[in-house]
Amino acid sequence: MVDCVVNDISTFLSPPVQRLLVDSREDHLTSSYNGSGSVTSHLTFNWDVVSTNFDTLLEFSDHDGDQQRYRQVCEELWPLIKECGRKVQECVSIPVHLLEWTSSIGDIQHCFTQMQKKKCSIIPLKISLHLSSILEHSLGNMLVARALLGSPLGFNLRNICWHGFPAPEEICMSLAAALLVLITSFGELLSIADISSIPCRLKIGKNTWACYLPTFESLDFPKLKHNCSEVTAILENVDSIPSTHQSYWTSSFNFLCTGSNGECLLLLLPALEHTLRCAYCSVNECPQRMLVAEQHVLYTTMDEILDQYFMKSESVKTENRLPSLLGNKLMEMLLDMFSSFGGPRIRDKLSHGECILEEIPAIVANHLFCISLLVLLKLGHTTSIDLSTSLFKMEEEYIAKFHSISLLKYEAFTVTDQLKAFHIYFKPDLISSEVLNFQTSLCAQVLKFPNCHQSSDIDSLIESCLKQPVITLFRNKSDLGHISTLRKIVTAVHEACKNCLGALENRQNCLNQHALRSRQRTSFFRMLDFMPSFQVVVKCLVLTVLFQLLILPHMIVNSKFIKSMQQYADNMSSLSCSEKNRWTEMQEKTTCFCLHSVHLLDKTLETNLLQAETLRNLTNQEEQLATVD
Repeated sequence: MVDCVVNDISTFLSPPVQRLLVDSREDHLTSSYNGSGSVTSHLTFNWDVVSTNFDTLLEFSDHDGDQQRYRQVCEELWPLIKECGRKVQECVSIPVHLLEWTSSIGDIQHCFTQMQKKKCSIIPLKISLHLSSILEHSLGNMLVARALLGSPLGFNLRNICWHGFPAPEEICMSLAAALLVLITSFGELLSIADISSIPCRLKIGKNTWACYLPTFESLDFPKLKHNCSEVTAILENVDSIPSTHQSYWTSSFNFLCTGSNGECLLLLLPALEHTLRCAYCSVNECPQRMLVAEQHVLYTTMDEILDQYFMKSESVKTENRLPSLLGNKLMEMLLDMFSSFGGPRIRDKLSHGECILEEIPAIVANHLFCISLLVLLKLGHTTSIDLSTSLFKMEEEYIAKFHSISLLKYEAFTVTDQLKAFHIYFKPDLISSEVLNFQTSLCAQVLKFPNCHQSSDIDSLIESCLKQPVITLFRNKSDLGHISTLRKIVTAVHEACKNCLGALENRQNCLNQHALRSRQRTSFFRMLDFMPSFQVVVKCLVLTVLFQLLILPHMIVNSKFIKSMQQYADNMSSLSCSEKNRWTEMQEKTTCFCLHSVHLLDKTLETNLLQAETLRNLTNQEEQLATVD
């Protein structure tokens, strides 16, 4: 638990940002211009009127050096922003043809409808999150929109909202309307220039999520829609939610319960980041970083919050205390969803407009909300309820799913599972002596290390290595580089297996139908003779990869051996493709690889034995410490 004294804070906006976003809203009433005529009936800016009344802004740049003057210029935009709000309320429909360039017509129309119908204070914030992500996806950092979206000296809406700083009441509907008018105005300018679309990143839809669904479905997370009263009790009673941000959480959960998964995450992710930032700043004793960042001020992002180290300054770093507060398992959950390159990285993609909101699966939103509830429970005090018990049990049993180590182990298992399809072609008497020697030498070395299965059977050793837990949290760059190479080896081996299996099935069918010519039959029989050796050498490669993974934190990796493995695996993948089918050459390369591998293994045996003894001593010490604890 941590005492995050956040409920006494009335705003997380710094004074200059508070002045610009909130206090200046009404100051424009004394202005000589009220914004009239600056927005057309088609919800686009009337650039002639804007140029006449805001010529100072158009000529002024945040790079001119006078920060105070730039803020004053941005404050003068409020009459224009208010006019956007009025016009959106008056408009009956939005011009669809001006939205086509964004590839998000449906999303923008939905925002427009909500602007006109819903008066809840969270809606302007949610729409600002949504529309700013669409602008980011479609335009990137355009200078045209710098006052609203760009410089920290201006409104900086996208960054302020997506990092969870403002309370809902601090973002008015007129600001959301200004973003909508900005989108249609860009559409009008593109239409005048006869540009119907612009290149942008592909969006994540059902097909992409389908790749992740098996992983999410394998996890036994509570279905929060069936535990509404308990979730509500946690949200209402836990003291780790700032009072200014309570409606983020309750509105997000309401969206989850109604099946609006994308809108749920629009609010949940900034709220979660803000809660984590408050805890991060508290435990690392830097409360000033709870406020929104400005120019020349360190900006605390999610990447920093989840990092192993806390940067006191540009040159001084210490251990980040947040992981010890949350626990390793919860940190792995957060990193799986937000940082791991093999994972969905949902926050980055959603904030950059790369997600189709209505196609985000319910199980993903539920997964993230469960993790978020765990964060709240870890940081705050609340009464014990059944749901919290289920969540803590879920955390205790969690194993990283999207870390490169987890993916490597899964890919290695897939290859061994793939080999089962070769069983009808397995004839032990056809295995070459070189392959058998390699297998014997490799298994002998693996058996000398602690925690390995005490059977010399290669299948048992592979199974034993797959079951061994491997640390995933905060691995260094060197380790991750080696793991990346090991994954490339497994990928190439998987491709070679797929090629060989496809060739076997195809040739066997052709042979049964008497459709093979004499030369093709000879090639097929060569392939059949090679398959037993191929299967064994694939198992040797998988065992070596898993073994290298297990010893990686403690021992020096034999880079020559790894390089040799990668070259061999790439050759097998290339030579086995349907365009080549060069089985004789594959057999020759296999023989050379096995001879070379045995030589390298024998050469490094003495070093490995010394390292194994050191590793065995470390393991014994860890077991003794665990027993004491």
